[in-house]
Amino acid sequence: MYFDNAIAIYRQRLAAEVGGDKYLAERLREKFQWACRQHARHTGSPYLSTVYAAIDAAA
Repeated sequence: MYFDNAIAIYRQRLAAEVGGDKYLAERLREKFQWACRQHARHTGSPYLSTVYAAIDAAA
């Protein structure tokens, strides 16, 4: 569930970036980071934080 939320938020963020809505893109970036932290906390994997940070930096 947490992974699905993170992916959905990431897609919305990319759409906002392409659409030129910088404010919405920034808010969705914060929401994406929150969803990533929730997923990493839920699974207990120390590597997920690194993976999500790389994905966030790429966009």
